[in-house]
Amino acid sequence: RPLARHEFLNLRTYVLHDREPGIFFISEWIPNPLAVFLGPRLYGLPYKLAQLAYHTAPGYAMRQVISGGQFSCIAKWNPLNPPIPSHHGSEAEFLLERYTAFTLRRGILRRFRIAHATWRTTDAQITIIRRDLLGDIPIADPHTAAHYSPGLRDVQISWRRASPLKV
Repeated sequence: RPLARHEFLNLRTYVLHDREPGIFFISEWIPNPLAVFLGPRLYGLPYKLAQLAYHTAPGYAMRQVISGGQFSCIAKWNPLNPPIPSHHGSEAEFLLERYTAFTLRRGILRRFRIAHATWRTTDAQITIIRRDLLGDIPIADPHTAAHYSPGLRDVQISWRRASPLKV
């Protein structure tokens, strides 16, 4: 539990490995020093320690992350549209409903499974205020998709397994 309860911001991409769809974490910013120490060693997770601040009101959220740079944005959504599960085949389902994760650390590809309830989301509009935390990583502008979710609880992560790396 001490490792599981924290906010985060992650930068990820979508992959297909051995015909299995998943996510590949490029970088993750979290405020938990113990998780920053253990995550890379146990799962190969690219954790970086960061200060995270969230300000939320109905239909509005502001996120700020500071870690050798800054990322801040404002998200707005219609509070009359309650978050719902993604429709089968939708972009939201493609982006959010991934239950396999891949990481690469010291030349070893790791795979682990993630289990949780289906994400409930609603469409949002996002305005990025500052993004120097991301360096030269390009972000589409205007942004093609943004979603608001009240979040998840009871996320389970399997033990990681090494997976043969095919280039």
